[in-house]
Amino acid sequence: MGYRGVVPADAINVRVTLFGTLRGFAPDGAGGAMDLRLPPGATIAQLREAVGLPATTEITVGVNGAQTDETASLRDGDQVMLFNALSGGAVGRGKSRGRVR
Repeated sequence: MGYRGVVPADAINVRVTLFGTLRGFAPDGAGGAMDLRLPPGATIAQLREAVGLPATTEITVGVNGAQTDETASLRDGDQVMLFNALSGGAVGRGKSRGRVR
């Protein structure tokens, strides 16, 4: 699996792990993880296209353990994690009504 355009000989290889409902975009039996070949300097937006994620799907992105956005360029060997966008929680400091145990 990889970029849907022409991939040059110097393509980069990235490992992509999909979490939550995004796992449905991984090949059957992949367990949410896949290796992709992309053009050098490919962005998260291009990776999204290669995976088949619609542009309207809200995601949170991590590359090599750090959160980033879709404009980030990828390098050979990067580990990419895609999560459903997260939301929720208390607004403002000390506003939570529940206790963490």
